[in-house]
Amino acid sequence: MPVLPSFKMQDVALLKAERCGRLKWDHGMEVLIGGKGKASMGYDYALPEVRAYKLALIREVLEEYRPDGIELDFVFTNTGFFKEGMEDKNIRIMNAFVAEIRKTAEEVGKAQGRQFKIMARTHHAREANFEHSIDIETWLREKSIDYIVGEIEGVCMEPYTPGLEWISRAANDAGGAAYIRPPRRVYDERTNYPAIEMVHALSQTLRYQGFAGMYLGYLPWPLADEEYRVLREAAYPEIFARRDNIYFLAPREGEMGKPSTTPYRKLPQTLDEGETFSAEIFIADDVGKAKEDEEMREPVLTLRFESFCIEDDFTVRVNGMDLPRKQAEITHYRGLKFKSYFPGPIQAPLGFEAHWLKYRLPVELVRQGKNSVEVTITKKSKIATFRRGINGVEIPMFYRDFERPLGLGVERIQAQG
Repeated sequence: MPVLPSFKMQDVALLKAERCGRLKWDHGMEVLIGGKGKASMGYDYALPEVRAYKLALIREVLEEYRPDGIELDFVFTNTGFFKEGMEDKNIRIMNAFVAEIRKTAEEVGKAQGRQFKIMARTHHAREANFEHSIDIETWLREKSIDYIVGEIEGVCMEPYTPGLEWISRAANDAGGAAYIRPPRRVYDERTNYPAIEMVHALSQTLRYQGFAGMYLGYLPWPLADEEYRVLREAAYPEIFARRDNIYFLAPREGEMGKPSTTPYRKLPQTLDEGETFSAEIFIADDVGKAKEDEEMREPVLTLRFESFCIEDDFTVRVNGMDLPRKQAEITHYRGLKFKSYFPGPIQAPLGFEAHWLKYRLPVELVRQGKNSVEVTITKKSKIATFRRGINGVEIPMFYRDFERPLGLGVERIQAQG
């Protein structure tokens, strides 16, 4: 198993703190970005002595610890590497520095008779990378790195995040490999961390988007059976393509009453009379081939309502097809409370009166790609004056699976002797 130790590219520890670093300890603000806030304590990469210091540390790791490569973590502190301004010049400086890291790795590798792999861990959005003078497309094109990990900032994981293909395309065009590191938690009343069926859905989606796989950082330690199962099955999406997958939508994130940090997300949403909630849920499974092979079972649409009124008139549509109300299996929980802990703010409630509506979908209705889900309250009950809302949508995909034969009911014969 290849081992790539992670090297933190920026450090915002306070001066004279235990882990502030020797260069910062000796030279203080002379080598730092300065200004206000957390970023002020970060190293200024415009200075040659800072780049030389980091390069020396990387060389030490490669020479003394003899790993298979190194990960350059550009997002650990979520801060920049230069003083504000002169972004174009700063990008050129960082590009040359990452190329120098590759040159150093080749020198050490030649002396040891082997080759090192270099991975960079960056933001998932191109704009966020450029704001921090990170140009992964150039690094890949110039062969300065072999692997790229796009880290999705935020709190809640969902199987599909729009706008990621630029990373996989840049890596694949350069002969490298791209990975995605998703958030660790899900907004779900059943689990705090993604269930294996959710991991399956993410794995299939990343495969569809051209990624080599996912980067699973900070799994709960020590690893238990559930974590080992995730590691085994996430590594082989082609093998687990026809295992149960749960595709779902995550809630918006950010402080309540402020612009969301994930504006593309549609949940949660208030439901007013005559207005339609409309969202798309992406399914990466090759459902067409599964239908041909007759291995696909009926998917299930599940809608989670906040303060739903059973007396309302409403319609539900999937890909333009109306789902009769009488087909819905309705479950009610009077005081649902999420037991999940979220390290950042989300714009969704953690406690409410919940209703779940489940519909079995015809096999021919769902498709690979985007599937539209629409909910409309056509008439509100005059008796119930409380606000209605929807904050959960999921479509689990089911397939025929091997079942161990149970026999004919004959009891086991007792051993004689």
